[in-house]
Amino acid sequence: MSTNYLGKALLKFLVLALLFIVIPSFFVYMFFVLTKGRPPRISTVQPVFYGKDLVILPYSIKKYAGYGNVIEPEIKIRVKGNDGRVTKINFLLDSGAVVSTLPINYADLFGTDLKRAKRIVLRGFGNKRTFGYMSEITILIKDKELKIPLVFSEGESTKKILGRHGFFNNYTIIFDHKDQVIRISQ
Repeated sequence: MSTNYLGKALLKFLVLALLFIVIPSFFVYMFFVLTKGRPPRISTVQPVFYGKDLVILPYSIKKYAGYGNVIEPEIKIRVKGNDGRVTKINFLLDSGAVVSTLPINYADLFGTDLKRAKRIVLRGFGNKRTFGYMSEITILIKDKELKIPLVFSEGESTKKILGRHGFFNNYTIIFDHKDQVIRISQ
């Protein structure tokens, strides 16, 4: 009788394991394969990060002549003007840029008086030079405000760039190329 009881207990254990471990694992595996084109990263070594994701934003895809589709870490950030009005701006998140930049016409949008700003020379890609005006803007990440330094550039082809100074030193920025997202964490 004890072997019969043991057999039934083992059978119940196997059925429960199948229901609660094997079947859900199969569905999780298939979800990753179908949606991300890869198995989940359970078995690979990943860096350990103990922060809390504040924002997870997908990469944008741009078409470049000669290169085809290229992923770009472009993120939409809310910017608060001097009058309290909030505007959403698409910034290129650029770990190679020291300071954030916006075209000069954004100074009027945010109510910034450039006559009081320090005028500097900017050097960009290919050592091209243009003039810029040192200022600062207030960005909103979730509902937290952060003042960061910014240069309003006179350059004709100025990109909207979110640079390191003032931003990268306040958050952990993860460029997750496998999932094609940007993670902004504390």
